[in-house]
Order: sequence, then C-alpha cells, then structure tokens
Amino acid sequence: MSNSLLQDRIVLVAEDNAISQMLVKHILLKLGASSVDIAANGVEASQKFTQNKYDVVLADLQMPVMDGFEFASEIRTKLSSNVPIIGMTASTLHEEDKKCYEYGMNECIQKPITIENLSSAIQKVFSATPGTSSSPLILVSDGICVDLSMVYEISGNDESYISLMVQTFLDTMPNSLASMRQCLSEKNWEGLYQSAHRAKSTLSVIKVSEMFNAVVAIEGYAKSASHLDLLPSLVAEVERFFLVANELLGKKLKELSNDMISK
Repeated sequence: MSNSLLQDRIVLVAEDNAISQMLVKHILLKLGASSVDIAANGVEASQKFTQNKYDVVLADLQMPVMDGFEFASEIRTKLSSNVPIIGMTASTLHEEDKKCYEYGMNECIQKPITIENLSSAIQKVFSATPGTSSSPLILVSDGICVDLSMVYEISGNDESYISLMVQTFLDTMPNSLASMRQCLSEKNWEGLYQSAHRAKSTLSVIKVSEMFNAVVAIEGYAKSASHLDLLPSLVAEVERFFLVANELLGKKLKELSNDMISK
C-alpha cells in the first residue's frame, strides 16, 4: 500500500473512541499524512477546523455532543468549505450512506477501519472532479448538496415524473423565498413561520440539506419570536443556497431532457 497517498496532507479526525482514534491515526500516518489532528466530538472538531487548514476530514457518525452528520453540515454551511469529508460508521453501510451524502459528505466507510477501505475512500475523494459526488443522485457545487434520492425512489426512475418534480421545485421555491423576505421586512413573524414551514416541506422531498437546516432555524425562531437578530442572515443564506441549487437542478433538467430524447 502506497505511503504517499497522503503525502504532505493534513487530516482532521473526529472520533470519540480512544482505540479507534489510535487505529485511524496510525493508518493515516502509514498512508503518508504529514499531520493528524484528533477531536473527540463534532464541537471540538469544529473548533480545530476553524483554527487550521485541513486537506481531508474523517468523521465518526455517532459521537456525543455533536455527531458526524451535524459536523459535516456545519462544515458545508456555517464554514462554507468544500474539504473532502469521509464518514465512518459501525452500522450497516447502506443504512448510512445516503444520509452521509445528504449532509454533504463525499464518502462513507464501515468500521472496523482498515488500510484498504480507508485508502480506497481517500483515493475516490481526491480523484473526484471538484463539485461532484460519488452518487449520481447527489448534485454538489460550492458546498451545496442537492439529494434527489427520494424523488427517484418515489418515481420508480420515471424520468418524466422526475423532471416534473424538479421543475415544480424550481417554479415554487422562489415564491416561498420572496414570501420569507417580505414577512421579514414587515416583521410578520407568523407569516415568516408559515413560509418557512412550507419551504421545509418542499425541501424534505428534494433535499438541499443546507437550505433545509437554515429554513428549520428560521421556522423555529419565527414561531417563538426569539433570536430575531439572526433571521436576516438566515434568510439571505437560504436565498444564496437556492441560487446554487437552482443552477444544479437546471443542469439536471437538461440531462433528463436529453436522456428522454435519446430513448
């Protein structure tokens, strides 16, 4: 196994188990990592991430305080980073991999971690074209992840139905965003709550985790009329995320149209 795979690379590992920490660090160093930082939970990992520059992040999915899913979401949203993230799970892999992609991770591997499965995952994330995902149902750009897995599952891979769902999302979401912006300017917290709630329902089908997390926060703050100072930045964040999602889904519509024409 090549010991140059991670040559001159700095790695952050978020893992709460001491034995697993030692094992993963040992493997990473064998693969040539110049430095490996260890964090015992997502909060500690987030603090390290803001203080240092990392080339790849490994995150255990089940950790106390803040788990790997929340940490990955924070990297993609609050920290706006495209750093490769590899999830690690002790559960059956197929139970977790879709969720990993939804939260913005690039790969997910099953424990026990071995030099073979870890090096394979690292090779995949480093060889992937920037702005892409290992799953064809996951669209990624600028740290934004659009997950179409549920749409494909519901449709039974019916491309005409998938196109209709995507187009409906693109047609209706701007209205929800405009409503949120108007309610915010009018300090209409009940209206903002209702608009965010409608957007959340849409985002639970065509999943844009970064938008969904921000909308959930808006919904909660508007309903309780609390943390109102955070609402302008959250609404702006949702609008910014939608611009990226809109571009990704527009390209997806063209692909679907071309596929249907060629059949």
